[in-house]
Amino acid sequence: MKAAVKKAFGSDSLQGRSILVEGVGKVGYLLAEAALKEGAKVYATDIFAGPKERARELGCDIVEVGNMFDIKMDIYAPCALGASINDESLKKIEKAGIKVIAGAANNQLAETRHGDKLDAMGIVYAPDYILNAGGVIQVADEFNGGYNAARARMSVDRIYDQIEKVFEIAERDGIPTYKAADILAEERIAAVRKTKSIFARDSKSILNR
Repeated sequence: MKAAVKKAFGSDSLQGRSILVEGVGKVGYLLAEAALKEGAKVYATDIFAGPKERARELGCDIVEVGNMFDIKMDIYAPCALGASINDESLKKIEKAGIKVIAGAANNQLAETRHGDKLDAMGIVYAPDYILNAGGVIQVADEFNGGYNAARARMSVDRIYDQIEKVFEIAERDGIPTYKAADILAEERIAAVRKTKSIFARDSKSILNR
């Protein structure tokens, strides 16, 4: 999110920024907590009463799902169900003045054309599967001689750099960020294939299995 905010506003500080967190379960709650600590104004919504109450106690302003885009804000963080960026929500997102979309939900674009629309609208979109890679990174670290929290955290912190690379590719190629994320992923896979002997087992690469 901070990398996307830097792209949109020139600084990655969340101080004074208004953020809508949709879905304040485990991940959304921690996001809201971090944003509040940095001085952001956080609006939270959820379909369940329990998470909303915990978010209220944390210091968030609670809004209902049906009118969550009625408030002017800088950042939208979808952390609940997928497909939240669609024909209907895009109109509301534009009206709310949102400049950044960066959240942990999977499959946020209902269709790829909605990613094209975000680009045309000038909204900075941090592609979900790179932004929310922390969970996969943590699991993968367990295969590196046992889980090490500090080591996993170092890898998670590099997501910021990867998001910046996505923005660089998007600008370089004149494409939406969701397409740039795919290019970055393909480049990483190609780089690994060049060193596939490292992963060889029985003279075959596990990348070809």
